[in-house]
Amino acid sequence: INNGKYFHLMKIDETDRKILHLLQVSAKMTISQIARKLGLPLTTVHNRIKKLELEGVIRNYTVVLDYHKIGKEIAAYIFLTVDYKVLQERGISQSQLALQLKKTPCVKEVAMITGNQDILLKVRVTNVAELNSFVTEDLRNIEGIEKIQTHLILQEI
Repeated sequence: INNGKYFHLMKIDETDRKILHLLQVSAKMTISQIARKLGLPLTTVHNRIKKLELEGVIRNYTVVLDYHKIGKEIAAYIFLTVDYKVLQERGISQSQLALQLKKTPCVKEVAMITGNQDILLKVRVTNVAELNSFVTEDLRNIEGIEKIQTHLILQEI
């Protein structure tokens, strides 16, 4: 079930998996480059990619940034505990809060999680002062966020 709607699983064979892997390594790879690497006809690769796009398996092509080269040296995970009563009083859901947080420029990922916390953010900032400002001035002033735990990322593997 997806948001209360049923969806079907697309059958993906080994050729589809290889195409997807190559696109994940480099979304800039052309159809002819993929066809050459896999030893397949151009039309086969083109048709399979189009089908994967139409079926929603491939949802987007994106850029992976080197954050250090653009000055976003600090990365952190921020765990949020939500006060559901306050959210209810505000007339918003946890999902709506998560979507609101996702719009913040320094927030790169948002996940609703299980356990002692409710929402997990991955943020990228220039320095600790910017992280401090985001946590103390932005997050702490959002009604419905009860508790904030910030974990600096020392190294990404």
